[in-house]
Amino acid sequence: MALTPLPSQDYLRKILDYNPETGALTWKHREDVPRQWNTRYAGLPAFTKIDKNGYCMGELGGKSYSSHRIIWKYVYGFDPEQIDHINGRPADNRIENLRSVTIEENNRNMRRRHDNKSGVSGVHWERRKSKWCARIKVAKKWKFLGYFSCLNEAAAVRKRAERERGYHPNHGR
Repeated sequence: MALTPLPSQDYLRKILDYNPETGALTWKHREDVPRQWNTRYAGLPAFTKIDKNGYCMGELGGKSYSSHRIIWKYVYGFDPEQIDHINGRPADNRIENLRSVTIEENNRNMRRRHDNKSGVSGVHWERRKSKWCARIKVAKKWKFLGYFSCLNEAAAVRKRAERERGYHPNHGR
């Protein structure tokens, strides 16, 4: 999915203030808008709508943007491919919690799927074999790690494979 190109860093710094300690954006007083706009919005929080996934959103010029992408451009001046919230909290937009990553890197710091029944990412019960199956995704393909009688053994093999393949320590939280 192609992302909407972000406005320039100069423009973002002209219209917004960013607090790196809290991750909050606020609207600046502007000369290029009607006085009523400044009366109503200047100094107030910006990008405060929360989407269904918990990300802060907002609009500029009739286009919708994620606040973490706006913040990245505001601070570093370039459009990121993807932004990872290191601690997994999508509304935590402190710059220390954001990192520019590829899609593959971002997938290595995901929450455990909501339908996971084992409690361990990449481990599921294989009914036909009556064993736990461990696997890991490498270059968009599943790599089989083995069948195990014990869930803890399957989980240990999976965690070792994650470390060897550069998964983030938070993966599967």
